[in-house]
Amino acid sequence: RDQMPPDRFDEPMLLSIYEGMKRSRMNVKMFVIDGYWEGNYGDLLHSTERFPHFKETLARIRSEGHLIGLWAAFMRCSNPEALGLTTANMLRLEDGQPFMIGKDVITDKPFYIMDCTQAEVQQVLRKLAREFIRRYQPEFIKFDFGYELPSLAAAAPKDMNWAGERILLKAMEVVVGAMREENPDIVVMYYSLSPL
Repeated sequence: RDQMPPDRFDEPMLLSIYEGMKRSRMNVKMFVIDGYWEGNYGDLLHSTERFPHFKETLARIRSEGHLIGLWAAFMRCSNPEALGLTTANMLRLEDGQPFMIGKDVITDKPFYIMDCTQAEVQQVLRKLAREFIRRYQPEFIKFDFGYELPSLAAAAPKDMNWAGERILLKAMEVVVGAMREENPDIVVMYYSLSPL
């Protein structure tokens, strides 16, 4: 399944993977849904088109004895305006233009990296993270982000005290802090490798 195009990941595929796991008779305690479940980067909402029964699917998996893990790239944003932000709230190039990472393979939209050094971005991220935890109730989060960090030669945050890799610390402070307000026991791992 590693070779599956991301735009083919939908509810039937998710259920097929889950059923295959059950048929394997592996004793799996946690079922993790990695990437491409969102409709747009940044809103932390499932794609209602590709996953029309996402919450019900999560409830079913839980009812059959599994914990739920979800992937999230909290700093990505494909539509700042939908979140009450603008491109001025994204990491900036030297000429003041927003830094873009190319296009999302599912929506074909360019996406940005939120500048979590800005107070208004922190407020939005905290709200989104808390709602995300309340909505989906995951026990585990795969925090995906660091590989997208641009070098300072490419882009920078508004507050240069958090420039370079330090912006990841600020992002974790904001996002993980907000998630733990909703669930103090949530497990957060960086790429499912290192616990935070």
